[in-house]
Amino acid sequence: MIILGAGLAGCLAGVISGDATILEAGSEISNHHQALLRFTTDNISKVSGIPFKQVKVIKGIWYQGYQVSLSPRMANLYSKKVSGGFTPRSILNLSPVDRYIAPDTFHKDLGQILAQRVLFNTKVRSISMKNIELESGELVNRANRPIISTMPMPILAGILEEALPETLWSDPIHVIKMVVPKADIYQSLYYPSPDTVVYRASMTGNKLIIESMYEPSKDEIFGVIESFGFSDIQMPTVYQGYQTFGKLKPMDESARKSFMYKVSREYNIWSLGRFACWRNIMLDDVYEDMYKIRKMIGQHEYNIRLEA
Repeated sequence: MIILGAGLAGCLAGVISGDATILEAGSEISNHHQALLRFTTDNISKVSGIPFKQVKVIKGIWYQGYQVSLSPRMANLYSKKVSGGFTPRSILNLSPVDRYIAPDTFHKDLGQILAQRVLFNTKVRSISMKNIELESGELVNRANRPIISTMPMPILAGILEEALPETLWSDPIHVIKMVVPKADIYQSLYYPSPDTVVYRASMTGNKLIIESMYEPSKDEIFGVIESFGFSDIQMPTVYQGYQTFGKLKPMDESARKSFMYKVSREYNIWSLGRFACWRNIMLDDVYEDMYKIRKMIGQHEYNIRLEA
């Protein structure tokens, strides 16, 4: 098996498939994911051997300077803010929940496990059933092996010269990480108000993670700090920047599945991860999807279509 991409999805797929070779366009494992990362189970911890911490997370809604209760209005405002439409979002579940937290070095740790199987600086130019041609002109012998693609769907479509029925795009998100002294708590607040670009902020241990549609103003950052009750605490910023692939704009569901089915049937390429499948999912879902893909490889194409 060959895996395209050594992001979180690609590294996880590599850990699950112990004999897979991973092709990564970059020169190293880069931790581009700086936004909130929590897990609903410890399955990934078990399969990777990387210890996770089980915690209880409490949540709330902060609206124009006050904590408020969940209502259809709050749910709709939040959905419109983060997706441009009205669909069920995580704000609907405000009950305390058990979650599992990976270490800050999680992506790097996965990379170390896979160190001997990741080929860096291998940007793909074209793919056939026999070879993968790299931008350097070098050929990687594929020998009809299945490929797991974690690269964004429009990039794969371009490499295969397959037309997509619509233009896909995603909005970047801005992330700020601040250290809160003497803290070890796990909380999230949602910000549905259109008056601020911030849509969610979370405490993970001693880190306050602020996620927003654009770079927030100083007043907006202070508003988040105040909403957590930290207004009189000195909190150094340890990260600030944009995450390029943030909020995906929805794709027609039938067209999305049709593309994935076509590339699996005609090229033996299987899409894995939120960008490859172009849907907002968690890493827990990637874990489950990887096992589904392993099951579908070699099945009759009718069964593949039923499970796609």
